[in-house]
Amino acid sequence: MISDSYHISFVLKHSDISTNTAAISASNETGSYWTAGKQYTSYRINMKALCGEMWDKYDTFVLRLNQVSYGEQGGTWALSNRDLLMIVRMSGLNFVNSTYDIKSGNNTGRYNLCLLNIANSNSGTINYGSNISVCNFKKSSDYVDIVLECIRCSDGLPVQYNANVMPHMVYSFDIYPIE
Repeated sequence: MISDSYHISFVLKHSDISTNTAAISASNETGSYWTAGKQYTSYRINMKALCGEMWDKYDTFVLRLNQVSYGEQGGTWALSNRDLLMIVRMSGLNFVNSTYDIKSGNNTGRYNLCLLNIANSNSGTINYGSNISVCNFKKSSDYVDIVLECIRCSDGLPVQYNANVMPHMVYSFDIYPIE
């Protein structure tokens, strides 16, 4: 049963790593970084500090994506239209039931967090309902590297960018404990 007594909210954003919108790769002093024009982003998170007493009291949690926003890049960034429709794939947490891979016949250890169909040259925000992008994970180490990868829906390959790199992205989450 999900505990509605308390939860925490947090935001992961590219601008916490670097405010340079044209950089192909960037890192910060906490160990977070992006590569491939923001197609692959790793956030170093202290889960114990983020969740506080909830981290000590519970072993299993629900992660819910509430919203994704992306900034205007000032020009066309995608190499083709198929790069605009993408899956945001997450790894780094100890998922209770990760995404199943038809080809291998196994769970992958990653979670397909959401589908995005974003504009090539405009900013935007996508809101998700309370039951749309939800996954369960178990407590592991206090520090985790949450990785977000943007892959094309059409072929599962990384999103490709043109002269301009992908726009800055912002992901808003809630974490609820499971009793």
